[in-house]
Amino acid sequence: MPDAIIPTQNFRGISLRTVLSQVQFTKGQDIVCSAISTTEVDCEPGDLFIPEAEDHTDLLSRCQAAIERGAAAILTEQLLPLAIPQAIVPDAREALGIISHAIVGNPSAKMRTIGITGSHGKTATAMLVASVLEAASQACGVISSLGYSDSIEQVSTKCATPRSPKLAWWMSRMVKNKAAAAVIEMSSQGLSQRRTAGTSLDIAVLTNLRNVHTSEHGSAANYLAAKKRIFSHLKPGGLAIINADDHRSRQLLESLACPTLTVGLHAEADISARVIDRSIAEQRFTITAGDETIQVRSRIIGDAHVANCLSAVAVGLSLGIELSTIVRGIENVTYLPGRMQRLEVGQEFGVIVDAASTPDTLAIALKTARRVTKGRVLLVFSASGEKNRDARPMLARVAEQGADLAVITSGNPRRESPREITHQLLDGFHRPAKAHFIPTRAEAIRWALGHAQPGDCVLICGHGDRTSHLVGTHKVRHDDREVALTWLYESGQRELAKPQLKIFG
Repeated sequence: MPDAIIPTQNFRGISLRTVLSQVQFTKGQDIVCSAISTTEVDCEPGDLFIPEAEDHTDLLSRCQAAIERGAAAILTEQLLPLAIPQAIVPDAREALGIISHAIVGNPSAKMRTIGITGSHGKTATAMLVASVLEAASQACGVISSLGYSDSIEQVSTKCATPRSPKLAWWMSRMVKNKAAAAVIEMSSQGLSQRRTAGTSLDIAVLTNLRNVHTSEHGSAANYLAAKKRIFSHLKPGGLAIINADDHRSRQLLESLACPTLTVGLHAEADISARVIDRSIAEQRFTITAGDETIQVRSRIIGDAHVANCLSAVAVGLSLGIELSTIVRGIENVTYLPGRMQRLEVGQEFGVIVDAASTPDTLAIALKTARRVTKGRVLLVFSASGEKNRDARPMLARVAEQGADLAVITSGNPRRESPREITHQLLDGFHRPAKAHFIPTRAEAIRWALGHAQPGDCVLICGHGDRTSHLVGTHKVRHDDREVALTWLYESGQRELAKPQLKIFG
């Protein structure tokens, strides 16, 4: 389904005056539409044309092209010299979302809808919540960076939060398939660009507010404002779930007028956890909610995973699911693709693949690996091109401080020079002569694996579950897990079945 078109389910159409709170019309008192398009090439006769708000290049000619293809009306933020009816709104992207969802019957009003945002842990929490619902025999749809599911069919993707027409379309499919709930990952970009407009939530989860994406939002204030927008999507009486261990998230509590639930591993919270023991293969921890305490055994390790589990517990309990069922759902998630994903084929050292690509996430991954490793931690890491340039020296500093051996390599350079990225990383090392540099990522992984000894851990960071990277404008196939597993198999280790990388594991 293209972003541009919403298939109509209401043949009589919808009234823009009814669904939009702020709108002016150039002809008549209303516009009724049953289908929309956002690109002129996809426009069909009778469509309401809403040009993409972020692209103001030659807006008039684009609208004229849409009219030539049959557009019946135009919706924009400015009056244009056109003969056909126009709807003028203060925010076209907001209007696009509201209209998209209205045309397909406002699906979020027909399901329990859970939105999840935060600096880290969005995808993991979404998968845990989906598994909890599955354990409770409640069909659910999922929108996340691992893929989109309408509760029956699923597709892979790398865009966590699609544009509002596509989001509305997927949610309408969930309703058609009689899904009881929808779990939606809401990125800061998705929220700030109004991709989630028109979606109403029963529960909003904020996992944390740790690193600030100023390169994407311009300032820390803009980033925090984008994250906070998730709470504006709550239905009357909707619930906010907040991580009490995260001080920035905790500071939001006083400003929220909605009911709240707090979760925490360290801070006082409504739902809490305590780690019992942890190895590279698994961890055990208890969860306490009210007077009930229950033990959880998870093959995914680290405090970050415990925090994500707590958020999933809070969602499950608020939906009326018993704690024992919630724990079964959590334990059913044995791995998360590219997120502290352990590769085990019988070797005498640990191998973990993680998506960590910022100083904060890399520090968390290194700390987790260090806690369960008796020997050395060997790190393979990189910095993506055209993103977070200012953070590269700090990323390298974290690598130098947290790993016994750090290997710099290339990873998704895009149109940047890999050599320049490497120089910026080396600037962060206090002792750059101790850093290893192997430009080809697959060779760097094989080199680190070849130097691992019994009891060591090889931590491969920066790529996660991606299966390709961009070198210039060329997409080059590469999967860290595939490279590592192939080396382990060929080195004579005992072969086990490769994991099936589906949304639900």
